[in-house]
Amino acid sequence: MSVMKVRTTEEGAIYESLVKIQLGFAQILEALNNLQQHKSYRGLTMTAAVEAVRETRAGTLFEILGVLHAREEREWARWGRRQKREGDY
Repeated sequence: MSVMKVRTTEEGAIYESLVKIQLGFAQILEALNNLQQHKSYRGLTMTAAVEAVRETRAGTLFEILGVLHAREEREWARWGRRQKREGDY
């Protein structure tokens, strides 16, 4: 199996995981919102729970995207060096 094939498969799995994580957070927020529609679940406790989930989602996605950004930047630089060596630009 070629290096490109392995990298593509690995990247696909990472991006698929990212989508699943985002969807999971969206489902949690939707469920909390549904609970807030009932009088018993209104108030500061539910608001705090929603804010905690939003903060956790933001931090989690920030960390994952930071790693992906670094990976993609290295890949971009690698291709740029390769093109330069081969005289493509």
